[in-house]
Amino acid sequence: MYQLSVYLLGMRGLGLLAGFLAIAASSSEPGPEGLRAWQQYVALTESRIESELEDRSKFLLLDFLEPSERARCEERIRKDEICVVERETLSEEGKPIEAPGVLIHHWYGVISLPGVDLGSVLSWVKTYEGREEFYPDVEASRLIEQSGETYHVFLRLKRSKVQTVHYNTEHQVTYRSHGENRASSRSVATRIRQIDRAGSSKERELPLEEDSGYLYRLQSYWRFEERDGGTFVECESVSLSRSAPPATGWFVDGFINTVSRESLENALRPIREHVKPIRRDRSPPKR
Repeated sequence: MYQLSVYLLGMRGLGLLAGFLAIAASSSEPGPEGLRAWQQYVALTESRIESELEDRSKFLLLDFLEPSERARCEERIRKDEICVVERETLSEEGKPIEAPGVLIHHWYGVISLPGVDLGSVLSWVKTYEGREEFYPDVEASRLIEQSGETYHVFLRLKRSKVQTVHYNTEHQVTYRSHGENRASSRSVATRIRQIDRAGSSKERELPLEEDSGYLYRLQSYWRFEERDGGTFVECESVSLSRSAPPATGWFVDGFINTVSRESLENALRPIREHVKPIRRDRSPPKR
């Protein structure tokens, strides 16, 4: 009986989600209150990140986590797993930031690459051509322009949960060095356009007033540190989506939030799987 109840609840949830997806095409850009909340959230998040990056005794967010969260992540890292933690930036008064009509998704993930040096990691993540070969959420990618350590990148993305949604996106990614063994990057989506009838002869970018609202904004903050015989890679992902109507929000909002978590995992997993220690032949040269 319990299993049947769970099954029926799941089927009802999928029905609610499908209904939300069906009506979402009438969405538009978030209202001014939602955008103000997003801007406040991002500003406070970036202020906290900058203060952490300037701390000489610590660098990774892992080192700033609460002891229980840090211990859990360190345990997962030892098992060669991805540790993902949901985050929330509070207001200056220490209260949740109200965001009318929208949802702010904030996730943190960390992996460890034993035996891999920082230079190898940075070389891999700065390669933007052909990402679709490694990243499950990327369907096409290319470098539009590079100026020093700032990269203008095109990514065709997809997000899947019951229904697959496709996007043409552009991002500005800036890398910074924080000493010999530390680096960070900030990625901001400067353009997000949902694609209608993706892959067909009638494919087109939807105008903003027809966008379904699954992905309004997307920013990510990366940290890289070589230590303990390897390199740690972290990412904080902050995104904005439309909030579901109250009647379905209890299920749909949580469902959409899991997509944000899975997207972060899909960004970290290829790095863990494909960036390997450089094997050096230590045998004496042949004569």
